[in-house]
Amino acid sequence: MHLPALWRATGTSLIFGSAIIPVYLSPTSPIPKFIRPGKTSKAQPIPGASGGRLTLGAGAYAEYMPEPLMLYKEAHFTSETEVSMAPGSALFLSEIACPGRTHRGEIFQYEQYQNRMTVAYDGELIFCSRQRVRPESGRLQGIGSWDRYTHLGSLYLFSDRVSAAAAEELRERIEAQAARFPDLWTGVSLTYKYGLTVSVMGQRVYELKSVLDGAWNHLREALFSLSPLAVPK
Repeated sequence: MHLPALWRATGTSLIFGSAIIPVYLSPTSPIPKFIRPGKTSKAQPIPGASGGRLTLGAGAYAEYMPEPLMLYKEAHFTSETEVSMAPGSALFLSEIACPGRTHRGEIFQYEQYQNRMTVAYDGELIFCSRQRVRPESGRLQGIGSWDRYTHLGSLYLFSDRVSAAAAEELRERIEAQAARFPDLWTGVSLTYKYGLTVSVMGQRVYELKSVLDGAWNHLREALFSLSPLAVPK
C-alpha cells in the first residue's frame, strides 16, 4: 500500500466561527492522507463550530488524529463530521475532549459541547453518534454520569478489515496497557458494520493519549501491515 509523505499543520487552531471543509481522497489523490494539527484546539467563550465532509474513494486510506480539544470557561462548541466511504477505503479518526484549564481549577465550566458524526459505507449508514454535554443542566460528576472522570477520548476505525476477532484482540491489549493507569475506564465495541470504536475516560490527557495511540498503532500494524507512526509535535 502506497502512502504519501507525512503532513501536519503548524500553530494553534483557534475556533471562532463555523467551518465546513469538504475533502475528497482517492488512492492517487495528492492530498496527504495523515492529518494532525500541531497543538491543542481551543474552544473560546463564544459560540463556535467546526466540521467537515470527508469522502473516500475506493481503496483510499486516511488518518485524522487532531490534538485534544480544550473547552474554555463559557465555551459553546459544536462539531459535526460527515464521512462517505467507498468499498475498500479505510479511515482512522480520534478525538479527546478536555473539560477546561484544569490547572486553573476550570472544570466543566463551559456552556455546551455537542459532537455529531455520521459514517456511510457504500451508501449505507454504518455509524451515527450524537453527544451533547451541558454541565449546568445537572451533576456530571455523579454515579451514572461522568462519575469521577473529566476527560473523554475516542478512536474510530472504519474499514472492511475490521472483525470481531480484531476487536477482541484489541480489547485485551488495551486492558493490559491501561493497567498502568488505574484511574482509566476503557472500552472497545464494534459498529453496525465495518468499524470499531475505542473509548477512554480519565483525568489526565497523557494517559488517554497513551492508550489511544497504542490502539492506533496496533491496528495499523495488525490490519494494514503499517509500522507505528511517530508524529513530531
